[in-house]
Amino acid sequence: MKPQDLLHTHIVASTETALLKLAGELDMATAPLVDQAVADCLACGVLRLNIDLAAVTFCDTAGLRALERAKRASAARCTVFRLAGMHRQLRRTFALHHASSLIAPAMTDLMRLRGATQRTTEDRMGTSTHAWASRICPAP
Repeated sequence: MKPQDLLHTHIVASTETALLKLAGELDMATAPLVDQAVADCLACGVLRLNIDLAAVTFCDTAGLRALERAKRASAARCTVFRLAGMHRQLRRTFALHHASSLIAPAMTDLMRLRGATQRTTEDRMGTSTHAWASRICPAP
């Protein structure tokens, strides 16, 4: 059986965002397909890369490493990286392999964190300030 029979990749891209949909098994045999699809997305110069895992039926450590490589490649190009469609089985796999850092916090968690950061900054500075987040990109 060929890797293409085990994992299907589909890219939907606009000028700023790429959505990479994965369906099937994400393992040692199919990880190179993910690497290539991510490289194709990033070559377009997108600002955001979303990977939809809703149709992934199996993921092992080789699959997790492929997603970690995708995150590092995105960061190297200053592209926002996000995983979507994380069903219960995948969340458990990520937790068991200590790969939860790949999962972005939920928006409610980000808002709560932003509020806590702003309150802490205001307490320290004694004035009302805005908490800003920025990303540091490597020099080209």
